[in-house]
Amino acid sequence: MRFRSIVIENYRQYRDLKLQFEPGEHDLQIIVADNGVGKTNLLNAFTWCLYGEEPHLGSSGKKQDTRQRTEPKLNKEIIEECVERGGGVATVRVVVDIEYGGEQGRTVLRATRSVPFSVKVDGSYFEMVYDSRFSVTWVEGKNRLPLSGEQAQEFLNKLLPESIREYFFFDGEQLDSYFKATGGERIKEAVYSISQIDLFRTMINRLDNVIKQQRRKASSQSIDTNDYEQKLSDQERLAKGCEAFIKEKEAEIEKLEQQLAEVDGQLRGVDDVRDIEKRRDAAQCKADEARAQLTQKRNEYYAFVRDSIVDFYLYPAASGALNSIRSLENEGQLPPAIDPLKLSESLHKGRCVVCQHELSDDERKHIEELLEQYRVGSETSNILSSMRSELRRTVSTIEHYPAARNRVIRDIKHAAKVLDAAETELRDLDKLAGKYAETSGSIKKLYEDREAYQKQLGECHEQIGTRRNNLKRAQSAITKYKKLLNVALHRNSEASELKRIVDFGEKALKVLKDAEAAVIQETKKNMEQRTEELFKGLVWKESKCDHIELSQNYTPALYDKAGFSCAGTCSAAERSLLALSFTLAMHEVSGFDSPLFIDTPIARASGENRENFARTLVEVSRRKQLILAFTPDEYSESISNEFDSAAATFIRLRLDASESHVMDPEVVVHG
Repeated sequence: MRFRSIVIENYRQYRDLKLQFEPGEHDLQIIVADNGVGKTNLLNAFTWCLYGEEPHLGSSGKKQDTRQRTEPKLNKEIIEECVERGGGVATVRVVVDIEYGGEQGRTVLRATRSVPFSVKVDGSYFEMVYDSRFSVTWVEGKNRLPLSGEQAQEFLNKLLPESIREYFFFDGEQLDSYFKATGGERIKEAVYSISQIDLFRTMINRLDNVIKQQRRKASSQSIDTNDYEQKLSDQERLAKGCEAFIKEKEAEIEKLEQQLAEVDGQLRGVDDVRDIEKRRDAAQCKADEARAQLTQKRNEYYAFVRDSIVDFYLYPAASGALNSIRSLENEGQLPPAIDPLKLSESLHKGRCVVCQHELSDDERKHIEELLEQYRVGSETSNILSSMRSELRRTVSTIEHYPAARNRVIRDIKHAAKVLDAAETELRDLDKLAGKYAETSGSIKKLYEDREAYQKQLGECHEQIGTRRNNLKRAQSAITKYKKLLNVALHRNSEASELKRIVDFGEKALKVLKDAEAAVIQETKKNMEQRTEELFKGLVWKESKCDHIELSQNYTPALYDKAGFSCAGTCSAAERSLLALSFTLAMHEVSGFDSPLFIDTPIARASGENRENFARTLVEVSRRKQLILAFTPDEYSESISNEFDSAAATFIRLRLDASESHVMDPEVVVHG
């Protein structure tokens, strides 16, 4: 796809201008004009014709910022001529011819946008927006009926989507802040649109809706299935809400991490602060470990004291009982010092087994008393023996309590000492950083910003953690109700056919989701690699930046060889070249066939960067139309040496003597 020509009538400095962009071996179109002639308004003329928007007006780039509009949309000469005629109506019109097509041949469509202005005799005017016109007609190739209004805009948006216009219409002055302006989620959406990954999402959403409709239809066959379907739908809505919240917070985390990387990069870029940062990180790790160790030791101490309280209460009784047992043992009272077997045998035979004399009634009674005393003593001894081990443990615990307590307290004091040393080091480092703050308020602000970003990051991670738990529960419930619903549907013959449709749809949905994930992963990997290749080909060889990584939202980040972010220390030129490298990589990897219009492409580049950039763009123009607008100073001898031999068309624009409109251009066609 390429722009064949543009015709501009009564639009700002362009009273009557036609530019023809001729193709060549390199589709490179060079436009050179002084500041104020209207390079940026030429860019605006394209976007106004195609989308009805002028995004590059003034420094803000916002449509509603009318204070930045130093020129009326209607050419000032035309306004003056209308006033001289006593008022009247004049029309602003822009026509862009777009060439596109493939194997079936080339097609040329013509996009035309116009809007009349009513001019009063006092010089005031207003735009008759209600009478604006937009149309698409085919002038070559396909024989189609013209389109107008919303139909024309809808067709053009399919060819050159408005949502991604910032990826083929660039203002080079704003490239260094490009990724901040566009935002991570918008970049991701642009990548999906250009790479047509969004087609997967469209199919997935439509198929998911069909599955749910069929499931609801099948579930309406009975009360049970309808109840399960309702519960399943509730859990699916809950899961979807959790996923949306997590996605939103992840985008917020990515932005915060980028801001943190910029702050850290700037802090490391200041003399001595880099060392402070490294020492502070080490001290922070040491403090965190010591704090965790101190908490652990305190918990151990509290558990030790809690467990010892019972032993303290039991100690007097246990100690006394143990002493009593020992005393009885020492006195030989447990059991009495007699031979119970001989006594029992003597009692049984009626005579003493030692001296063989017959036992009297009193002797028999005495032996019985001795045996009873032995029996009671033995039972008591057994009871006391069973108590002895626990009594000894209680007494031993209390006797060794001071040593054990001192050991735990010693561990606590050691952990507290390590923590105190780490916190002291942190305070010293903060004081050292504070000295810089006294001489540079910006450094102090950086530290404050970092603390705020870290706090916000922690909150975001905590919120995501909560939602992930909710999502996990919802997914478990979804699995549960799907099984219950399936069982209930199988019981119903009328619902079984619908159930087969739902099952097939869910299998197809899984295939689509797997394919989408594979394409996303491959696209991201290829874009990351190609962006790095292009960027390294553009920047000078001594750049601090070593490699590029793309975030989940496809926002590129630069890192040095040590693995630190270069976001805070890379130059405006490097950021501009990164934006262009990323865009070129996006077009190449996705195969998106659209031209690139870049106003002041090397505004932020200097020295060898300019020549590298020029050579890269010349190579890109072999495969893609590039329209580049320069000031004469930017189009220096070194730059022209790179571009002149490859330019298909060279256009020089100048204002007339009164500086009210652009004269007929000087055009050199190389083809």
